[in-house]
Amino acid sequence: MNSFTSARFKLGEGQFSRSIDSISGGGTAHKLQGKKGLLFIREGGLGDILMCTPVIRALKDKFNKPVSFATKPQYFCLLEDNLSIDCVLDIGTANKLDYELVFDIRSQLEDYSIKRNRLHRIDSLACCCDVMVENYGLQCPVFKEEVPWAINWLAEQTGLGERAIIGLGPGAHFRLRSWIETYPRDLVELLPRHFFILFGNDDRYCWKHSRVALAIGLSLKKVMALLSLCRIFISVDSGLLHIAGALGIPTIAMFGSLPPELRIAYYPKVQAVVANNVPCVPCYEWQEKSKEDRDYCRDVDVRCMRAIKPWIIRNKILFLDRLLLLEERNSH
Repeated sequence: MNSFTSARFKLGEGQFSRSIDSISGGGTAHKLQGKKGLLFIREGGLGDILMCTPVIRALKDKFNKPVSFATKPQYFCLLEDNLSIDCVLDIGTANKLDYELVFDIRSQLEDYSIKRNRLHRIDSLACCCDVMVENYGLQCPVFKEEVPWAINWLAEQTGLGERAIIGLGPGAHFRLRSWIETYPRDLVELLPRHFFILFGNDDRYCWKHSRVALAIGLSLKKVMALLSLCRIFISVDSGLLHIAGALGIPTIAMFGSLPPELRIAYYPKVQAVVANNVPCVPCYEWQEKSKEDRDYCRDVDVRCMRAIKPWIIRNKILFLDRLLLLEERNSH
């Protein structure tokens, strides 16, 4: 299979196959006769699966063929009721030879040597698949059947029923993107009149507090139902950030290693807080760091996330809360 060069970056060899007859322009091509539609392969995680949905919609519009999405079973619920997807498959059982067109992007986005993370994730995915995305809205299911459970859960945790809640998502899969461990506790103390839901399974952030409910060990559907009840969500660059963006939850997102426009440019209800006065920001996740700086981030401290102090987030919350109150008053 051949490689090709797009206007923005070079695709590696053999990353995806497609029918010569049905796709115009350059690209790796692999003709498969008498097969069934398109197979799109992405194993995870939460944010990536959701950011695939505008690209899947564009593929469906372009080829007008059935689309199967192969991923890990824990992400199946994110693709429920998606009208652009005809079948969701376990990535371990999907057979590429059954399909006319196969878009396997598992290694494409992780190939940082080609600097694809200089693009927004959705645009990177679109380039991998050689499609133009016109509608950048994420397709994310709303599990309405779980909302009554979420309301009852909050009542049991707080005794406050449907009181306005601030959601906290301080942890990420990568330590480089996570908030400093003590900062969420400091933030709670700075906002004595607010109640919080702490999301995530990271022990570093789990502590008991009368105004903090721990959303730990819950199914993804239940987490999303609780998230939908939050008045404001505070997050780092994680899967929960993209769920909040898709659900239209007013969100304050903290960024250090990546410019926020590469993740939240298409989320109108999400505003970014970026580390100031840190000379190595943005490092594009260490690509533009010296070895000394990389070792310091890994072994000692993540300077950029430490620079985003709890009082900065407190001020952002109070300002956003006032804006929401004004919007509510003006809508009545």
